[in-house]
Amino acid sequence: MAVCGLLASGCWDKREPSDQAPLQPLIYTEYPNLTPEAAAVRERRLVRQLMDGAGSGGQWGDLETSPVQAMPALDNAQKLGEAIFEALIDRREALWEHVFVSPLAYSQLVHVDMEAAREFVDNLQGKSFAAWKLFDVEQSSELAEGGLKALVSLDELRLGQGRTVDGPVAKDEEAIVQYWGNILVLRFKQTDVRFEIAIPKIVRVADPLQGGASVLALASEIRMDRRLEVLLRMGLHLKAELMRSREYPYPLKVGNFWRYRRYNAAASNDPLDLLDQVSDDPSVVLDASEVLLEVEAIDRYETIRLVRLARTYNDQRLSRYIEHWLLTPRHIYLCPRPCQNNIENIGWLLEYFDNQTPIYRFALTPSMAWKRGGADASTDAVFRVDPTWQSMETAAGTFSAVVAITGTGALGQVDRHLAGAGQRRYFATGKGVIKRVLKNKDVEITEELVETRIMP
Repeated sequence: MAVCGLLASGCWDKREPSDQAPLQPLIYTEYPNLTPEAAAVRERRLVRQLMDGAGSGGQWGDLETSPVQAMPALDNAQKLGEAIFEALIDRREALWEHVFVSPLAYSQLVHVDMEAAREFVDNLQGKSFAAWKLFDVEQSSELAEGGLKALVSLDELRLGQGRTVDGPVAKDEEAIVQYWGNILVLRFKQTDVRFEIAIPKIVRVADPLQGGASVLALASEIRMDRRLEVLLRMGLHLKAELMRSREYPYPLKVGNFWRYRRYNAAASNDPLDLLDQVSDDPSVVLDASEVLLEVEAIDRYETIRLVRLARTYNDQRLSRYIEHWLLTPRHIYLCPRPCQNNIENIGWLLEYFDNQTPIYRFALTPSMAWKRGGADASTDAVFRVDPTWQSMETAAGTFSAVVAITGTGALGQVDRHLAGAGQRRYFATGKGVIKRVLKNKDVEITEELVETRIMP
């Protein structure tokens, strides 16, 4: 039998059809009622089963003989809370599936056939995939010693109101079959900050794998605490070494500077000849032909850096603007005075940055886009990266692997030269901004790198 891929819909085989059942049905075509997220759940489960039984010679495992992993009996709230916590933190996918109600238990509870029960459970896990994925770390070497467990601990799983199988609040003599409005509480260690993860529904069912013992299981998706989402997106659980200037994508170190020439192509017959800024329209003549960006000071707080930068123009007033940036392993935010005053208050910072949009999000790759809190975005993106890598040549050199970022967001809140303009920044990892294009009404101003100093 030819294997054309789990997701294939049009593959075929010239050999005679076999009367043997295939190892696994084609997920998307065989189960049209599944959501894409639920289909992804089935695909990951299949791959995990194949990998679990894989031999040292590279052969896939045998689905028919894959051993069933022993799982804990989740017969009380403490055990269920611990299992959810360990599954998320330790990335134990089999345990993650175990905390959800099983298809057989759900089928027996609500009296539906097994296929409908499987679809319900897989759709349920698919809705919770965003919560699962949020804890992913692409490179384990980036994790701080002890991982996320060194920062976050389990406080409790707080069960909500007990109800009967039909939904009404259970009376004293009635059996509780489900709990509504449950909260998994995590605590940021050495602080009073607590994260509340909402679990709308937990059910008590007979677990067929535990001899019919009564256990608790999730019967709804997991809804993350927004502040915990921000913490993970910012990368505050990653190791502090990532903040070294030689490791950080934007080399911000005291003494580093970037000097840009500013020009308006509409004011010159040759847009590259900056000495030929001639125009009959005074609106296209720039008041500054150069700007210097300097790193003046850096304050260090674990995996957070507070950086003070100065932008100085060669206009008549020699305008100078001070900006403060808050750096984390994954994000850069503008940090105004209230942010600076609360730099060591992690609870305040998480609340604040949940409502802010980072001006940079690392690692920058083509086609990425983000919005408030640094969350992935589609149509509502504040910043968007072009779909292709670019190469660029300026007076400062030739740069490859450059990304173009379109969007303004909070940029320009301090500097009047940037205020009100749409921005397009060209960024190279390890170098910084190579070029910036500002569009304001009919005027387009370019800031192009001509000189830089990056300290080792």
